[in-house]
Amino acid sequence: MIDAKLSEITIYTSTLYDNTETSRVRSELCLNMLRNSASLGIKVVLKDGGSNKEFIDKIKEFENVILIQSQPGEKESMGQDRRDALKKAIDMSAEENLEHPCFLWIEPEKDNLVSEENMAAMYAEIRSGSNIVVPARKENAWNTLPKNQRWFEKRANQRSLEILKEVSGGKRQELLDLWFGPKMFDLEGANYFINYNKDGGRTDLWEAVTVPVEDAIRDGKKVSGVAVNYEYSESQRLNETGEAKDLFTRKRLEQYAQILKEMGDKKWKDFFENAQNDINEIKELNKVKQPSSEQKQEITERKKEILKKFFR
Repeated sequence: MIDAKLSEITIYTSTLYDNTETSRVRSELCLNMLRNSASLGIKVVLKDGGSNKEFIDKIKEFENVILIQSQPGEKESMGQDRRDALKKAIDMSAEENLEHPCFLWIEPEKDNLVSEENMAAMYAEIRSGSNIVVPARKENAWNTLPKNQRWFEKRANQRSLEILKEVSGGKRQELLDLWFGPKMFDLEGANYFINYNKDGGRTDLWEAVTVPVEDAIRDGKKVSGVAVNYEYSESQRLNETGEAKDLFTRKRLEQYAQILKEMGDKKWKDFFENAQNDINEIKELNKVKQPSSEQKQEITERKKEILKKFFR
């Protein structure tokens, strides 16, 4: 029997899958996440940025999924896509008059995070008074990560703790697994996510679900970590080896730098200010529609060059 309390949770996420092998692997994990959600009676609001037709057709078969599709010509940031999905989730909770609604941001490929045990543990922490819950990976999950990803994320969590200590006046001492990604929160916590980048000027990419946690801690809201059982999919780990390994390494390095910069890490703020001309060049290259193989290579090499400057 489905625990009625879990129906108070609404998951929201965003997707964009093309026809590459990497997207095929990732989209299958997303579908698994949706199946897990359906089995628990949990609704999912999914904002899609233009995935392949096969994936969209499969999504439409799920009764628990509310699909929002980007309109032709719509150019929203990654952060705005996520806020669009969250806004719909909040509106739904009000329409359904949920007693204690809460919301879970999750990367769509983290399928086995959505289990009765994990959802109940995070929801119980929300009900006990936390405004935001940050799920934390146990050691078995860390041990299955590629070595470089494990290094980046453990280092980033430690650096972010120093920032959180500072913004909380030294009150914050608990290490949060911010780099895992998912966050659960109540309506009060939701304000920090829905209002992020309200005035513009932020990068509004990966940090859009991380910096709001820092803002909430600065304001004295209760933010807690909850250990969860999670294992990385073998199919995804295998997909991130071979030729794709360097691509994923560069992506994680870019995420590491950009998120810490938006959190106010002086080291990275200085770096991005010094490299502003190079970064603007990358932004222009990224605007190219349907880039050629040569242009893709140029973008990759420029990003690599910039980040190498800092790690010398």
